[in-house]
Amino acid sequence: MARILVCRTCPRYERAPPPGEVTRGRALGHLLQSHTARGDTEVRAVNCLAGCRNPCNAAIDGPGKMRLRFSELTPEHLPLLFAVARLHDASVDGNLTDDELPDELLDHLSARSPARIGD
Repeated sequence: MARILVCRTCPRYERAPPPGEVTRGRALGHLLQSHTARGDTEVRAVNCLAGCRNPCNAAIDGPGKMRLRFSELTPEHLPLLFAVARLHDASVDGNLTDDELPDELLDHLSARSPARIGD
């Protein structure tokens, strides 16, 4: 199953939102979670994806696979993010090439991290 991690603390270093409002990252996470009806992608909200300088981060991750982090995401990127998550899930190691990524997301790719040992 494809897995998307979304930072709920973005933007960490901006002024805290007024009571009752959520951060942009948390709002993005809610949107991602509302689009998982197909059941082929798991969405998890996490506290930080270390992309604080460029908020609204999400990462595509999987056991034994490279993690791809995307920054400065907007709701318009969500369908593409799910498409990339499915490609990542179907890949052997998660190391998707730039040619495999949609042009609209390529400029938002902010980190490629190797698989964690023991995953």
